[in-house]
Amino acid sequence: MMDYTTTAEESCSLRSFRIRCPRSRKRAVRADREKRLIKLENERTKLWYIKYHEVVYVPLDPPIQRGFKRSFVLREDVARSAGAAFYQGILDKINTTLIQPDRFFLKKVRKNGKKKIPIPQYLLEPDTQRFLKLAFTEKEASLFYLGIPSNPRHRWDQEVWKFKEPWRFRLKIRPNFITEQRVENTAVEQRLQEIDQIQADPKIYGRMENLKGRKVRIWGSRKWPRPYRSRTTTRQWLMELEKELLF
Repeated sequence: MMDYTTTAEESCSLRSFRIRCPRSRKRAVRADREKRLIKLENERTKLWYIKYHEVVYVPLDPPIQRGFKRSFVLREDVARSAGAAFYQGILDKINTTLIQPDRFFLKKVRKNGKKKIPIPQYLLEPDTQRFLKLAFTEKEASLFYLGIPSNPRHRWDQEVWKFKEPWRFRLKIRPNFITEQRVENTAVEQRLQEIDQIQADPKIYGRMENLKGRKVRIWGSRKWPRPYRSRTTTRQWLMELEKELLF
């Protein structure tokens, strides 16, 4: 077996001749492999950003209807009043839209049950941080108050800003038309598939996660030891025990 360790004098002579020792060569190869993995991961991140944030849409002619959408609109008497524009400006900031395949907007009480109930829909109730981002005027902000969320699925330990006069709005159901179509970038999709195939290797994936500071344990095909089995059956063991007791 070859000894790869070097003494101080040998190391000095290796540096003078610019010759790497075997340990340094292995370390350089490992560092170069890790740099290529990091570069590959950075490329994958940029491609994912291009795929979902730099999307190109083309108009769809004719438009396609896909289900129905329900949103809030002004009531008829409010729309005819002098403050219609004021309340419409508030509605544009706190309106919500719900899309369903049919116009009934019902949901099952249980997954495998038959009973259905109407799907509730609420106005937007932002927290304080989002409320400030909506940039309400002083007059508009005076129509909001802090309270618990109307939606039971939201957190109850945080207060939200609720509209004081929700009766001014009503729900309206309209057909949901798709007017644009997304153009897929084939070059980006092909490159993402190539990177995914490379990172599908458990060793590469595990090393990449370790470089990110995450602990990954890859479960291999470990062969567990076979359980101990006696050469004698239970019946034979009982017979031998009975003989010992008799004698």
